[in-house]
Parts: sequence; structure tokens; C-alpha cells
Amino acid sequence: MKERILDAVYRLVKVKGINGFTMNDISKELHIGKQTIYTYFKSKDELMIELVRSSLEDNKTLTEEAVAEAHELKEKLKAALISYHKYKIPLELLEEIRKIYPELWGMLEEQRNFKLKIVRDILDEGIEDGEVSKKINPQIINYLLDKVTLALLNDEFLQKNNTTLNQALEELINLIFYGILIR
Repeated sequence: MKERILDAVYRLVKVKGINGFTMNDISKELHIGKQTIYTYFKSKDELMIELVRSSLEDNKTLTEEAVAEAHELKEKLKAALISYHKYKIPLELLEEIRKIYPELWGMLEEQRNFKLKIVRDILDEGIEDGEVSKKINPQIINYLLDKVTLALLNDEFLQKNNTTLNQALEELINLIFYGILIR
């Protein structure tokens, strides 16, 4: 039942936003009484925290698995950067999350740092194995990735350019590997 409730919350958040849905909406969507919801979650805040926590946990596990299964350096980087969220929180809601739920925003920041650490480890390993030029500074690449991923979270840019976050990140990986010059 807990999973069904979270699935319903996810659908409602996508349509109505974080502030737009109520416990009554969840009750109606699932054809259950509100008391049943309160058996599993004490409040709407607890529901939102669990939704984001569950999504980030899922993303972390799937990221680690994807990186472990990848064989080539480019594929490892792609696996580290791409999102595998069970509940993909629409980008336009991130600002709402930042304002209403600072603790959730902190969890999202931790997730970003987790992914950036994996990228740094992959780059370090690539330098050690001779797959990545020793001329590059992994700290600078990581810094650029950090700033670019933050900038890409700007939903307006992605919508205006009809691009998803994952597509933009794939383009970024291509840019890192191949640059813009034709050789």
C-alpha cells in the first residue's frame, strides 16, 4: 500500500505541483480513506520526503550498478551522470522543493555530490590506466560538471531547446571526449 500511495503522490505532484495536491486528492485517486494514508505517512511533508528519498536511493543504486556494468570509460561517465530516478521529479518543481523543503534540497545536493565523486573516481582511474590524458585536471573537469549540471537544472533552458536533462548531459560527455573541432 505504501508504494501505491507514493505512486499516486508522484502522479499528483507532476500534475498539480507540490503545493497543489492534498491528502484528499490521494484518497480519491486511490479510492481509499485518508486514515489509510495516515497509517503509512503522518503528513504530506513526510510523503514528500519519502518520495524524494526513495527516488534518490533508487538512483544511487542504479547508478552504481550501471557504472559497474560499463566497460568503456565514456560509458562509465555516461552511467555516472545520467539519472535513473524511479520518481522523476519534474525540473520545474525543483525550485519549489528548494523553497518548501530545504532538507530535501540538501538530499538532492548530496546526490549531485555523490555522482560527481563517481565521475572524479572514473577520471582518476582513466588517468592511472592511460585512457585519459595526464594533461587534464580532474578537479577542473569536476568543477565544470558541477556548474554545468546546476545550470542545466534551469528548466527554462531545457524547455526552450526541447531537450531533456539526460540528453544535455550526454551532449556534455561528447563535448568532453571529442571537443568541437573536427580533426
